[in-house]
Amino acid sequence: MRKFFSSSLIFFSSFLLAFLFAEVLLRFNNQNPWGYFTVDLNEPTINQPDEIKGWDLMPGNYIFQPYSESGKKFNVTINQDKTRYTGKIPQKTLGDIAIFGGSISLGHAVDDEKHYPFLLQKKIKNYAIKNYSVAGYGTHQSFLKIEEVVKKNKKIKIIIVAFDKHAEIRNIGDEFWLRNLTKYSKRGVLSLPYASIEENSGLIKRHKPVKYLKLPLREQSSIITKIEKRIMKYKLKTKQNPAEVTKQIILEIEKLSNNNNIKFFFLNLSGDKAVTEYLEIFKTKKINYIDCEVDLNSTLVVAGEEGHPNAEQHQMLSDCIFKNLKINAT
Repeated sequence: MRKFFSSSLIFFSSFLLAFLFAEVLLRFNNQNPWGYFTVDLNEPTINQPDEIKGWDLMPGNYIFQPYSESGKKFNVTINQDKTRYTGKIPQKTLGDIAIFGGSISLGHAVDDEKHYPFLLQKKIKNYAIKNYSVAGYGTHQSFLKIEEVVKKNKKIKIIIVAFDKHAEIRNIGDEFWLRNLTKYSKRGVLSLPYASIEENSGLIKRHKPVKYLKLPLREQSSIITKIEKRIMKYKLKTKQNPAEVTKQIILEIEKLSNNNNIKFFFLNLSGDKAVTEYLEIFKTKKINYIDCEVDLNSTLVVAGEEGHPNAEQHQMLSDCIFKNLKINAT
């Protein structure tokens, strides 16, 4: 019995020393425990879980505190149809222009009356602008929402799908992206649906929303965090070419639009270099392409929230989109 106890003590002591050595080694190489992003706990949560899309907007009126000392409070109003407020809808319209995208198109960090869909509505008098964008969405989630919305809203005549380079990683279920979403869970983002290409057919395969694994002590241990990463990378098996997956999603949106007599516009917010691999399918499929690059390395971003354009840049975006839509807006 004494021998068994002694052997057990040696084993657990050795295991503990090895664990501590590995923990120190990981931290020395800047592989730290889970940690959390500094999201203001008083910041309103405007998202809610969704079985198909992972999350979606939650109707309500929300007041956000400024992100910097020089900033101002701003309102975010989400309508009952899960669109952001875009102003007074004209009494007589030719139909709806529906905008789908991520946080830039949602107008994160700017007031209701400052984001580009609201500004577009002021310019366009004979269409109703509907902003269905949701922060964090990639092209795949936008497509899932388009499918849902088109079934309910038969007034849609034009669809604008906004794209930035981050969308590609979001589309394929990248482990790093899902980890960041989980860290931002205060904002109501809990799980991620993603897409891949089936080997035999070459068509899009849809994967249901996936939550990030949570093991005990990950906030304190780099080893536990490392184990989580490995498991999630294996679970997601993200070996797909992001651009190829995104191409197929764009073609699915184009097909859905054609089947519903809707005009489809692909809105690039990242500059021509980000969409070089897509230009050929735009030409072949005659997909309307609008290039309105967002500059996030300038003074045209929200102070304290540098990842998003400020009101001035939203005005520039609305001017660019309006110019390229080439519709009779009166």
